[in-house]
Amino acid sequence: GKFSTDIGRQALSWGQGIVFQSLDVFNPFAPASIDTEYKTGQDMALISYSYDLNTQINALLVPRRDVISHDFESDKSSFVLRVQKRFEGTSYETQAIIAKHFDEPMIGLGISTTLLESVIRFDFALFDPDQGNLIPQAIINMDRSWEAFGINWYGYLEYFYSGSGTSSSNYSDLSERLLKKLEQGELFTLAENYLTTGFKQEITPLINLYELVILNLDDNSTLSQLKLTYDLTPNFTILSALTFGLGASGDEFQSLKLLNGGLLGRGDSFLLQGNYYF
Repeated sequence: GKFSTDIGRQALSWGQGIVFQSLDVFNPFAPASIDTEYKTGQDMALISYSYDLNTQINALLVPRRDVISHDFESDKSSFVLRVQKRFEGTSYETQAIIAKHFDEPMIGLGISTTLLESVIRFDFALFDPDQGNLIPQAIINMDRSWEAFGINWYGYLEYFYSGSGTSSSNYSDLSERLLKKLEQGELFTLAENYLTTGFKQEITPLINLYELVILNLDDNSTLSQLKLTYDLTPNFTILSALTFGLGASGDEFQSLKLLNGGLLGRGDSFLLQGNYYF
């Protein structure tokens, strides 16, 4: 009744980020992911306990192997304890996380509530990669739905801060922590400050249009995405998306400076995808 255990490949989504994530570091979506219906997931063991109707406790193990020896290693794995609680009679919901992610201790706190017909969320995490050199990471966002011009709208605004990023536009010399994340195959951001906004219009019940803009506040480059979904039949959906970056040479979303002084171009992209359900 109160206990459940899931072992194997799972798609887990914790935290309250819409585009970026502070607490969902174990199996996150990339910020500009187009198809968010399917998540590849990871092999993990999850134990959940429902203390009462408003309180849930989770214990998570994400085992990982050493790339050379292929043995399971504790400093390559993640161990997590999470408590989520809704306060009865209010709109407040909180979650707290204590974890060891790879070899980094981590604590996190999230809170959400409603305000002026919107939902406001705040997630904050502290990482300790060097035993005393604390690195913060945080998101704050708000979203709401409304009706205008005879159609349904949805919109959000989100700010993300990464303490391991750089506040300058010189990306040729990444921090040791970012280089380590690159070696571990993790998602990370180059800069410190990002502002994101996005909208959705339900043109018809079968056609939905999405807009996304990610602004790097440190070098003023932007990543924009326009996405359209069309339910052609009850079990066949067409998804198309155009993604492009704007900025000066050397900026994150236009081109990156390499260690040898060269440039790595972003490249714009167009996606057309058909999904059949059976």
